[in-house]
Amino acid sequence: MKIKHTAFILTSLLLLAPVNLIHAAMTGQQAKLVIETRILDFDPVAGMKSTQTIQVDFVKQTVTSSYVTGNTYGIPSTRDSFVVEQIKFAPDQNQVSFKVIGATASGVQLMPNIDYQFSFILSSDNQLSINGCHDAYPAYKVILNGKNEYEFKHERKDLIKLLGECDIKVQQ
Repeated sequence: MKIKHTAFILTSLLLLAPVNLIHAAMTGQQAKLVIETRILDFDPVAGMKSTQTIQVDFVKQTVTSSYVTGNTYGIPSTRDSFVVEQIKFAPDQNQVSFKVIGATASGVQLMPNIDYQFSFILSSDNQLSINGCHDAYPAYKVILNGKNEYEFKHERKDLIKLLGECDIKVQQ
């Protein structure tokens, strides 16, 4: 009888786990922030260049990050560096602040880096403040829980704009 009871409890916990995760996401206890760099379809070698995903858990007070990079003509990216730093939770205000710095480069020849740096203040009710900068090429997007919060579209064949740093200032 104990085995059946234990199995029932374990099964119940496993079945409830996804519900608890959904509830946590819906109540603002978790957030998913995505920073995407992409060459738009009207330019040669169009496609995703990098996607950095930042997961925030307000209950556990954790911020984790992962990234995926693209390739150019089948050659993988180089000089990949994606970090989250200066993480500060303010539980009394239900918010977190952190800085995100990202860089990647095409593995073709000596291409300059695609760079960005953003400081975020994120509240548990999905209010987002963005300050920072990025190159004027390629396109950039910041997405919070599936909603576009910031978008920059590059000009046609404007690869030369990779040479600078922090060409475009962002404050919103």
